Amino acid sequence: MKKLIITIFLLTLSEFSYAENKSSEPAFCEWLGEAASSVAANRDNGIEEYELIRKFLKEDKSYGEQSVAIPLIDRVYGFEGSMNPDEVAFVEQQLCEVALVSLRK
Repeated sequence: MKKLIITIFLLTLSEFSYAENKSSEPAFCEWLGEAASSVAANRDNGIEEYELIRKFLKEDKSYGEQSVAIPLIDRVYGFEGSMNPDEVAFVEQQLCEVALVSLRK
């Protein structure tokens, strides 16, 4: 009986941990989609790519945030340059979710 209770407890704990970890992933992907939409809106308003990068670097963000945001700016101005902000947000969010699923395997 003790083994059964311990097993149930461990399974419950692992499921809770998985659910907690899974909820943080979409939040990051949603943030990335919203950031991409914001970058695309700036692009559509006539702000140049390097000007936007300079403004971002002046905000003194962490290296981790810079390593995500600067390539994002480059993608939005590059091959996603013909998409509207909503399309860019959707594409970036989907790419993020696919990447996270790939990492989990």
